[in-house]
Amino acid sequence: MKLSLPLTVLASLVAASAAAADLGPLDAYNVVWTTQSKDSRDSMPCGGGDVGCNVWVENGEVLFYISRSGTFDENNTMLKLGRVRLRLTPNSFAPGGEFRQELKLRRGCVEITGKADDAAATVTLWAEVFRPVIHVDVRSDAPVAVEANYESRRTTDRQLSTDERMQCLSFLQTTPEQFKVVTRADRFETFGPKGDSPIEGGGRGTGPCFRPTVYRKTYIIGRKMDQSPAAPGAAKIGTVPAEILWYHRNDNSDLVFDKEVTQQHLDAVREQLWNPQKDLTFGGLMRGEGMAFAGTSKGRYMDTDFQAWRLRSESPAKEHRLKIFLHTAQAETIESWKSELRRLADAASPSDAEAWAKNLDWWREFWDRSYIYCRTTPSRGQSHFRGDKNSQANNAPAAAKIGTVPSDCPPESDPVWRVGRDYQLFRYMLGCNAYGEYPSKFNGSLFTVDGPPGTTPDFRFWGGGSFTAQNQRLVYWPMLRSGDFDMMPPQFELYRRALANAELRTKVYWGHAGASFTEHQSSYGLAIGRIYDTKWGEYGLEPRPGDDPGRLLNPWCEDQYDTVLEFCLMVLDLQRYTGQDVSKYIPMVESCVRFFDEHYQYQCRKRTGKPLDENGHLVIYPGTACETYKLAVNPAPTVAALRTVLERMLELPDEYALPEKRREWTAMLGRVPPLSFRDIKGHKTIAPAKSWQRINNAEFPQLYPVYPYGIYGLGKPDLQTAIDTWRYGADRDNQRRNHCWYQSGIFCARLGLVDESAKLLLERYGCRARRFPVFWENRNFCECPDFDHGGVAMIHLQESLLQTDGRSIRMLPAWPKDWDVDFKLRAPYETIVRCKYINGELSSVDAAPKSRAADVVYPDFETR
Repeated sequence: MKLSLPLTVLASLVAASAAAADLGPLDAYNVVWTTQSKDSRDSMPCGGGDVGCNVWVENGEVLFYISRSGTFDENNTMLKLGRVRLRLTPNSFAPGGEFRQELKLRRGCVEITGKADDAAATVTLWAEVFRPVIHVDVRSDAPVAVEANYESRRTTDRQLSTDERMQCLSFLQTTPEQFKVVTRADRFETFGPKGDSPIEGGGRGTGPCFRPTVYRKTYIIGRKMDQSPAAPGAAKIGTVPAEILWYHRNDNSDLVFDKEVTQQHLDAVREQLWNPQKDLTFGGLMRGEGMAFAGTSKGRYMDTDFQAWRLRSESPAKEHRLKIFLHTAQAETIESWKSELRRLADAASPSDAEAWAKNLDWWREFWDRSYIYCRTTPSRGQSHFRGDKNSQANNAPAAAKIGTVPSDCPPESDPVWRVGRDYQLFRYMLGCNAYGEYPSKFNGSLFTVDGPPGTTPDFRFWGGGSFTAQNQRLVYWPMLRSGDFDMMPPQFELYRRALANAELRTKVYWGHAGASFTEHQSSYGLAIGRIYDTKWGEYGLEPRPGDDPGRLLNPWCEDQYDTVLEFCLMVLDLQRYTGQDVSKYIPMVESCVRFFDEHYQYQCRKRTGKPLDENGHLVIYPGTACETYKLAVNPAPTVAALRTVLERMLELPDEYALPEKRREWTAMLGRVPPLSFRDIKGHKTIAPAKSWQRINNAEFPQLYPVYPYGIYGLGKPDLQTAIDTWRYGADRDNQRRNHCWYQSGIFCARLGLVDESAKLLLERYGCRARRFPVFWENRNFCECPDFDHGGVAMIHLQESLLQTDGRSIRMLPAWPKDWDVDFKLRAPYETIVRCKYINGELSSVDAAPKSRAADVVYPDFETR
């Protein structure tokens, strides 16, 4: 039995669904489960704005975790905001009954329906896009009672073990004997009917005991009153809904910010540094209409003890509503933070119906920005794979080698159809953090769940409030082609807010200008402790010993400052794609480029007494080609980045820079050294650097001039050199792998290697996942769901369909001729590109505005 949302919302739903009817087969991509989940690892994502929930049904109970962007504690762990458990009586979700859980992409919600023992009910969960509010709507065909529990594991302080310190990456591999790293307990309060005395359980753990306050509050409709009995004939008396309030407030005496400032010899400028950890407070308030407080309980879920605060409906009803209001702020006092939270919770506008209508409008517009629907051409009978002897893909699964897909076959059996579905599902998860205070993190974003044994739901591989640029960039590049331009500022703001800190550290260490953003950086723009020095812990909370305080003493990330240049290029691309004013980011772009120009003149002058080499070029040493080629001279990614970004800065419209500024940029460009090359087996290939002293990791930086910097590619000179670099230029076999952050498929698509690209595309989208199809698992490489894996998957598919260079628009450059596709993507100069390629025919191509039609380059399928 399928039940509807509250009637107040139904009209707006019908209208929005009708308006969205022309969006194509999006509904076919909805994820539907007809059995309940084993545990949180089998959860389904749901969210909006900057809020994410993992939703699942287990043993007849509806559960969901709550996450929100920017919830970083004293140690820079990204803390969960708790778990909610919902029980219905009689229970429509009792095991053995009818069950259906569905992610409805078009509406941005999860709908759960069940029927057991003739009791039928629907639970709909959704998060507002424009406010941090979660709604849980329950409807049933007969009255039911509802119990909603707020559950938290953070009722006592917890000292983190060495293994758990991965979640706060600054302290990676340090021990409790070296540092005491503590996740502090939250505070809890309850309000509303039922109970006038403190409830046992809850509090701070160590320190003064704190117990939640519970009291009865009554009101006259439209006017508050005291609690004296009402006079005969007085206005109707009601009870305020019961509420549970909780929060985490950072302890300003124990911030990792202060520890890293000391470690990194920045105490003298501490007061000049921006500190987003100070006074940071985050939490929420859960309120149930017609619910009363029902006490507390304790339990254990998976590997973690928890305490529950329980709300219970005062009487059975056919409709129940639960709301959760979230708030995060650097508040001077906890009273001011609570006041702001109350203001959100008590706001009369928007109404639930208005908020739902706004959500439907936003998701409708989101899905109309772009789309990709694809499948194997039915009954063609031939795989596109022809045994290319030059293929370098590693260990492609058997499922990738597809053959005939009959026209009557269910779409899920077609791996190409699943590519289109999973592309849309992953894009949905990106949309859940469209407007976060911080960017969607590559390592799970808002959708991590219970971790390995011995950890808590707050655990995630590769940290919370730290950002690894090589991984983050892959999450944000695909937003240009998908038209999700409004979702890119959180990533740019990460750098813009921290710009002054990055410039100040440069000035302190080396005495010159420019922003030195490290590869692993904190939310406040400093190197995280373990990247600044792998031996942190051996010398306690003291400044690092040695006479070169600016050097990063980490063998993986030493000298790695250049990934920020990709975000600089993204800013410039955003301007070219949209015509938006990006002037507030140009100081960041210029400062990042200036760092390289001044820093390597400074370094060369120290070594030789001269700022440049004999050709008037920078000598970029000590440098690094990603994390792989260390102590390098003129590494290829750095050279390609500087050349590309400076050229694009010079192409900005006149209003962005005066002539004297452009002359300065031109001079910088003239100092960028050339790329280096080497001969391998008689083939000219791009070298990872002019020279290097060791190989440390398995990236393939030789091909960064292909992607993201586009110096080589289809229609450009010397394409064969780039192709031969792919085929012969790797120094280790594992540089061509195809999961997580590896970009092998993108390189092949950019080089027009259709067969190899297609094989790698199916392999990537077929990566091992949990129950939800795009909760990709690449354990030890990344957290699940692996967002940099998903970002590469999106980019690879986009680059197979559409590539641009300047004003040219290259259609289907790496698309197999026996795959159908219908897509709408974005291109530079405010261009929308639509294409249908069906049954081997390019049935329609449309580039808007019409003036762009002359820029389209059509594919030659005869050669494929």
